[in-house]
Amino acid sequence: MRRGDLFLADEQHNYLGRTYPWKRCEPGVRIRCEAQHCGTRPFLYDDLHVIRLSKELIAQPPIELWPAVVSRVPLPADLEEIVIRPLNQDS
Repeated sequence: MRRGDLFLADEQHNYLGRTYPWKRCEPGVRIRCEAQHCGTRPFLYDDLHVIRLSKELIAQPPIELWPAVVSRVPLPADLEEIVIRPLNQDS
């Protein structure tokens, strides 16, 4: 299984959390869930007490997916093929 984390931020460069990594998202489903507001916003894993991202990293992330795809680092071929190319084709 391959998996990557998507870190979500607002326009003011505040970290909001990550996408929830499991298929079911509801309160009490996962004992290990560290989301602060489990189930309040479906599939938002707001683990702000666990992960801290600098404003600089949020403002200039290695890969940005929205509103446009921007890559600031060399990408592995599988990431380019499976994720980035389809996103670029949709634009």
